[in-house]
Amino acid sequence: MEELLKLLAGFQDCLSHQMRIFNELLPVLDREEELVLRFDVGEFERLVTEKDTIVRRAQTVEDKRLVTLRRICFLIGFDARGELPSLRNFLVAFDAYVANVTSLVDAETRSRLEGAKTGLTEVSEQYLALFRSAAPRIGRNQTVLSKMAHNFSRSLAILRSETSFQQDYDASGRTRSRAKGPEATSFVRVRA
Repeated sequence: MEELLKLLAGFQDCLSHQMRIFNELLPVLDREEELVLRFDVGEFERLVTEKDTIVRRAQTVEDKRLVTLRRICFLIGFDARGELPSLRNFLVAFDAYVANVTSLVDAETRSRLEGAKTGLTEVSEQYLALFRSAAPRIGRNQTVLSKMAHNFSRSLAILRSETSFQQDYDASGRTRSRAKGPEATSFVRVRA
């Protein structure tokens, strides 16, 4: 049970750390959007470096969170072999686990489990509030990405149709001779 309680504390720390990083990233994304609108390439390049640093830190915390969540799921008997649960689904599963083991553990352990559940619930509510505040940006990004994907698929369709019509070229881009063999005749028009 001690291992589970330590993992739960580590999981909550990872979630809190991710929220801090996300709060740090939002102003950078706002500046990035502003620089794109102004087409300030020099400042944009510096900002991309700053953003990459933040994203790498976020990825490190996310990797740790996933490992911790997998281990917690194993310890509470949640089958996470396929896909790990969302935070909301995890809280439901953890709540069920706490309800099942309440009569099996001593009062101190029960209190610590309840404290972990309360702490994770609070972090979950903070996450939800943070993502609700970022919802307009997320919506804009989804729109931009879907339009980019649509334009990319249209470009691929055009390229595919062009290649199907141009059968006179080989893979290296050279023209192929239509007539093959020694009896092939070539005609050239010459103006006199």
